[in-house]
Amino acid sequence: MPSSVAEILTFRQFILAYFLRYKNRWLLGFLFVLLTNVWQVGTPWVLRYAVEYLEYQLGGLSSVRLPSWLLRWASMFSLQHFLMLAALISVVVAAVHGLFRYLMRNILIGLSREIEYRIRNDYFNHLQTLPAFFYQQHKTGDLMARATNDLEAVRAMMGPGVMYMMNTITLSLFSLTMMVTLSPRVTVWSLLPMPVVAVIVRRQVKKINGLFKNIQAQYSSITAKVQENLSGIRVLKSYVQEPHEIVDFKQLNREYIRRNMKLVRVRASLWSTIDFLLGLTILTCLYLSGREVMQGRLTIGGMVAFMAYLSMLAWPIISLGWVLNMWQEGMASCERILSVMREKNDIDDNEMTDWSITSLKGQVEFDHLTFQYPGTTAPVLNDITLTIPQGMTLAIVGHTGAGKTTLAALLPRLYDAPPGSCRIDGHDLRRIPLQVLRRHIGFVTQETMLFSDTLAENITFGADQAPESAFQDAVRISQVYKDLDQFPDGWNTLVGERGLTLSGGQKQRVAISRAILRDPRILILDDALSAVDTYTEEAIWKELEQVRKGRTTILISHRISTVHDADLIIVLESGRIVEQGRHEQLLAAQGAYYQLYKRQLLEQSLEEI
Repeated sequence: MPSSVAEILTFRQFILAYFLRYKNRWLLGFLFVLLTNVWQVGTPWVLRYAVEYLEYQLGGLSSVRLPSWLLRWASMFSLQHFLMLAALISVVVAAVHGLFRYLMRNILIGLSREIEYRIRNDYFNHLQTLPAFFYQQHKTGDLMARATNDLEAVRAMMGPGVMYMMNTITLSLFSLTMMVTLSPRVTVWSLLPMPVVAVIVRRQVKKINGLFKNIQAQYSSITAKVQENLSGIRVLKSYVQEPHEIVDFKQLNREYIRRNMKLVRVRASLWSTIDFLLGLTILTCLYLSGREVMQGRLTIGGMVAFMAYLSMLAWPIISLGWVLNMWQEGMASCERILSVMREKNDIDDNEMTDWSITSLKGQVEFDHLTFQYPGTTAPVLNDITLTIPQGMTLAIVGHTGAGKTTLAALLPRLYDAPPGSCRIDGHDLRRIPLQVLRRHIGFVTQETMLFSDTLAENITFGADQAPESAFQDAVRISQVYKDLDQFPDGWNTLVGERGLTLSGGQKQRVAISRAILRDPRILILDDALSAVDTYTEEAIWKELEQVRKGRTTILISHRISTVHDADLIIVLESGRIVEQGRHEQLLAAQGAYYQLYKRQLLEQSLEEI
């Protein structure tokens, strides 16, 4: 069995991985499948002997045709009492059969729910391990569809699908054995349509598999569309695009219906064909068994039992298409889930990891760093060589797309830099345990992400054990405490999905509080005050002066006012460092930084006018 979900590569491995976890309960469930069907085939046998004894009492059957034990036992009762007792025995057999069926369903269907729980957890856990680049290539709605709709199809396959498959096999074998015992000749005739059924089923299930994959892909598109619309509802309303989105959604839904109807037609043809062949088989067997009775080779009781067994065999034949359809849908959905589970995370601890590294001080070095995103050919960063001593405040400025955010994202290994090109405290990033590395870095990203929880929970995210004094310091430094009277429930106010109820500046300040509360050795502020007014920005920078002491700080900003006090400023253009120095030095050089400074002064003057 694979030791981890990431090692599961094939459908067979997937099935075995989850079956073997519960092998004892599966065996118990299969035992009850056998017991259920043993008792089910017992009822027609009781009915057979009751009818045969009745036929004997009415003079239509000689005693030679009846078992001696039946004659001895039945002679103890009157005919009326015998029939009542036979009916009672049938009820008892049916009751025991019902009990076993309940236990069978309870164990196997319940087990499928536990497997669903396991798979959903494993799927979610695996998503947590995948690198950021994976999420740039996959839609959120599609990943959600696999965790819901596809997983339900897999559960149906591994619960009802397995149970009915085992039930179909065992009941068919038991029924056929009894039918052969009663009349081998009629049984052979009843099996003649089976090869035709097998050919039809084999052709149709291939179609079902392909059609179901198309349906699931379309369902993913619908889920992604809804998710994107709800996430961007404010933009959508601002641009009055509701009618356009409604039309697009109707088209997606219409295509979803079209694909489903195509599958419905294939299913309907499969079921109707099986029903027709089954009906033809019943008519044939009724005729042949009647002739067997007239020729004395079969009793009326045997004919009644034979037809009862044929009726029992009808459900496995009918359910065959349904079960195979369930398996095809489950296999298609399983493949979609596996396609995500096969994704590997290259950004993780490995044999290169030095587990003796348990803490960091914060000295950062870039040594001829050249980096390009996976799947691309053009480098984003070119030959970056830079040393940031512990406690230094580095500012990075440059035009949009210059590579500022990419450079910062390499430090917590959101993306992996080439070996040896990026170090902290002299250690290559790949040698530092990932949890240690990220625990010592506080990262406030450009796009502030808040969770649908309280303000307090968002601030303490990643630092749950922080004392109250540290919490108060963090909200004071970020100036978010000044807005406390605007929050109806104080720090317990729910902020809504992605911080919907907060302004852009409030969200950024909450994010700054969250980063400071972790007490990181390296603090990265990526355009973290772009939505904050100038007065509040100045107050935050004043408070950050104490925070920055002894702590390596990296500021990324478009505003010169934000970075002019930094110990070192670098200017990036097209992924290269074109200038570096302090604020006064860069102005005196009258290069790219000077031009940016003049442009911002002009923009500020125009705003004042």
